[in-house]
Amino acid sequence: MENRDELQLIKDIIASSDGIGIEQLLRLLPFQIEKRALQRRLKSLIEKNLILKKGEARSTKYYANVPEQTHNSGKIKSEKELQSTIPLSQEGKDVWALVSRPVAQRKPVGYERSFLENYRPNIDSFLSGEEKQKLAEWGNTRNGEQPAGTYAREILNRLLIDLSWNSSRLEGNTYSLLDTELLIHNGKTPRTSLRWKPR
Repeated sequence: MENRDELQLIKDIIASSDGIGIEQLLRLLPFQIEKRALQRRLKSLIEKNLILKKGEARSTKYYANVPEQTHNSGKIKSEKELQSTIPLSQEGKDVWALVSRPVAQRKPVGYERSFLENYRPNIDSFLSGEEKQKLAEWGNTRNGEQPAGTYAREILNRLLIDLSWNSSRLEGNTYSLLDTELLIHNGKTPRTSLRWKPR
């Protein structure tokens, strides 16, 4: 039996886009689901006339099934519905309500110079001890001995692998993401016969 909440989330994400492919949809969903299972959910939504499918194979995209004249209002509504699926604290809901108001209804707030002028370095603190402890834990490197910039390099390395894999995939590369990582980091190709050669 299909999970109604999952179907609603899938429909809302599709409605908040201007057409979306299945790979992008997999990345945006806030829950884990196999590609085949997602395809079944999409088929169910199509059969219920809640979404539309356009294109074939890799160019397939899914769209919200709303009348043309109400497309914009439907899109805004579904974006709000999507936001409501994210669990928020009461403080978060208050902030969301404030930033969702039209600009004309927002109260202008000036810069408070006294906030910085009254600050005494090494005496005053804008954060509580608990907040500082939490930030210190988050900022710690894994072994405490890694040089500055290690985390940024890790992110860039991950980006390099993802970018290489995705761009070469467009040219017919059949390597997996792991194969691409081994090729970039160790210069090793899979033991199977070479399936793709860079130009």
